[in-house]
Amino acid sequence: MRAGRSGGFSACACCLRRQTGPVFHQSGGGNCRPRRRTAFLADWFATYRRCRDLAVSALSAVPGLSVTPPEGALFLYLGCEGLIGWRWPYGRRISTSTDLAELLLEVGVVTVPGAEFYADLCLRLSTATSDALLTDGIARIAAVCATLMERPAERPKIWLISPAICVTATCPRH
Repeated sequence: MRAGRSGGFSACACCLRRQTGPVFHQSGGGNCRPRRRTAFLADWFATYRRCRDLAVSALSAVPGLSVTPPEGALFLYLGCEGLIGWRWPYGRRISTSTDLAELLLEVGVVTVPGAEFYADLCLRLSTATSDALLTDGIARIAAVCATLMERPAERPKIWLISPAICVTATCPRH
């Protein structure tokens, strides 16, 4: 096979056609896809839609998380802004989606922190799995969110300008 100036791409295409079957290429804006049956795609779409709906309905009930159903993706973006500031059971504070992703990883749920997608208050979760694995993962997420400890009450900030002047809204002198 010679693929120099005189042979060019057509010589390679002829050799490939003999070895692998027809070669599809686009010229003049024509249709270049092979004509095959695509009925299986309807089953795939139905399966992915069912998994998406299962995950959206179950995760919407988890306190602290918000879910917006995607129109066609295999991933959900979980809004975790309601859990920022809460504490892990052993005291560490959740300050970013990365902290929450690490906590979920400890219980066997893999998520991607939103910081990787410039959305730090979100987690990305794949729904392209079996119903059993998806249900188990969602149950683990709900259990983790249930074990988080509430934010500690913030102490009022008091600025002492002088011993006689105290500036704060909850100052007992005012």
